[in-house]
Amino acid sequence: MARSHFVLNGLDPDAHAFLVADVFDYLGEAQQHGEQFDVVVLDPPAFAKTQAARSQALKAYRRLNMLGIQVLRPGGILLTCSCSGVVGMDDLLGTLSQVARHLRRPVQLLESYTHGADHPINLVMPETVYLKAVYCRVG
Repeated sequence: MARSHFVLNGLDPDAHAFLVADVFDYLGEAQQHGEQFDVVVLDPPAFAKTQAARSQALKAYRRLNMLGIQVLRPGGILLTCSCSGVVGMDDLLGTLSQVARHLRRPVQLLESYTHGADHPINLVMPETVYLKAVYCRVG
């Protein structure tokens, strides 16, 4: 499907690499091989669908962002996302802050987003604010 989208957008799919891999494995191997990227996009599936899974989800977000930042060039752009309703924007920002301190990499928040009008929020159900995205520059 990705290749066909490249063609639809006038891009040569043969000039680009396509891969299917576990992101934790891929980023770990990239880090071990010294690979560096200008932009890293982390948009995993929901790590937690219930409050009981929240603690494990936060650990997974920490690990994912740790790996993502480790392969990001200084001055690079990180887009990190969560679609877990039980993980709030404060949780995502807190996790990113913990990772930044641990790695001693400054992270500048450029923008944070939640979902648009096509995903309405029920004010008595905070878990309906489930889409979160944080756009940062990492030193």
